[in-house]
Amino acid sequence: MRHYLTAAYLLTIFLCIYAPTVGQGFISDDYGWITASPASGDPVLPAFTHNVGFYRPLVTLSFALNYRISGLNARPYALTNLALLGACIGLLIWLAALNGLSLGFGLFAAGLWSFNFHGVNMSLLWLSGRTSLLLTVFALGAAIAFLKQRPFTTAALSLLAMLSKEEATMLPVLFSLWAFWEKSSIEGVWPRVQDAVRRTIGIWTVTAVYLALRFQSGAFWPTNAPWFYTFSTNPHVLMRNVREYADRACTLSVAAMIVIGLVARTTPLFHTEHRDALRRAIAWLLAGYAITVFLPVRSSLYALFPSVGSVLIAGVVTSAWWPRLETRQKRALVVGVLLFPLIFFPVYRLRTARWVSDARLSQSVLRQLAEVAADSDVETIVLRDDPSSRANLASAIGSALPNISGLIADRPLALRMERRLPGAPVRENPASKAPNSHEIVMSLDGQTGRLNVVRE
Repeated sequence: MRHYLTAAYLLTIFLCIYAPTVGQGFISDDYGWITASPASGDPVLPAFTHNVGFYRPLVTLSFALNYRISGLNARPYALTNLALLGACIGLLIWLAALNGLSLGFGLFAAGLWSFNFHGVNMSLLWLSGRTSLLLTVFALGAAIAFLKQRPFTTAALSLLAMLSKEEATMLPVLFSLWAFWEKSSIEGVWPRVQDAVRRTIGIWTVTAVYLALRFQSGAFWPTNAPWFYTFSTNPHVLMRNVREYADRACTLSVAAMIVIGLVARTTPLFHTEHRDALRRAIAWLLAGYAITVFLPVRSSLYALFPSVGSVLIAGVVTSAWWPRLETRQKRALVVGVLLFPLIFFPVYRLRTARWVSDARLSQSVLRQLAEVAADSDVETIVLRDDPSSRANLASAIGSALPNISGLIADRPLALRMERRLPGAPVRENPASKAPNSHEIVMSLDGQTGRLNVVRE
């Protein structure tokens, strides 16, 4: 009962942090996912045969289904993300149990993961964060199926993870390592390798299927991707990535272990089961970053999947320390864990501000553009951004602006963005006016989110 009350308490705080802020609007790439599948007809086949640069058909399909149900109402999209995150938490507790952790330590690991300052807020408040949520859900499911020795389920869920995000292509390597370490009763390296291959042949097979599907879709590969998605071996890039990603995935877990170590003032008591679980968790953390660490572009969203490994490490180490603690020490640590999210509640809310402001501005602009498109026969709308405002068109919509036209008008409509210098007055130069009577120029007021007509 104490465990259930603890889970209810943590869930309540989590929902108080994020529930009021999710679903405020679409941001940037969200529009691209919505328009990736046709509004009519069967969205399944196009999702698997086409690409949006990336090849993530399950993400495309999920957005298409959301659009069929709720149109441009962002709240159901956000609730879908919230449900996926809840599934991740439940599966993480299950995986912790299969690694020998009791329900209490599983809740501890899940709490560290869900209250991480990085990645979680981004996956909920930016709807495109669904990519990492789907990846994590299916990867956790595959790991559970693997430990329960269900090879077909493991292979199927691994394929679904790959069809959600590219980092899942490391799952065959991860599970091969798990299989190699698990059969300690088999003597000799080569026999253990053979056994690992036998146990993971299905996962390697679905990886080949995924690569074939990706190839026929025309999605980009590391050799022809944009520069920010092209692998880099620059030492400065790699060292910066390692440092920043270690912070985003591991800081909270490391801090928790340091506090417990200072309280315990002794070494943890590791058993064989602890060591096996630690090897699996460390391999998960490294495999989760094996691809993204080489990318010049960085994102907190990349920490969501690998941080499962870091919180499992913290759960295992804490469970190994626990028998050596006195009752008063245990009580003090439990109280500290329960108070942590409450104390840092304002910090969590503050870290949602950026995403909320961008989403609200995007929703306001979308509504105003739809009104203009419906009330006139305008063919072109030019939007002048306000870079002096924290929430501006570049951050809220960015390069996704052309995708909006098909969502707000049933006729050809061109949308174009212009940026003006901060503080520059909005004035029209008569000599620069285009003789296009079907063009409207609108300027953003970053403080109010209103689009003011400059020229019509």
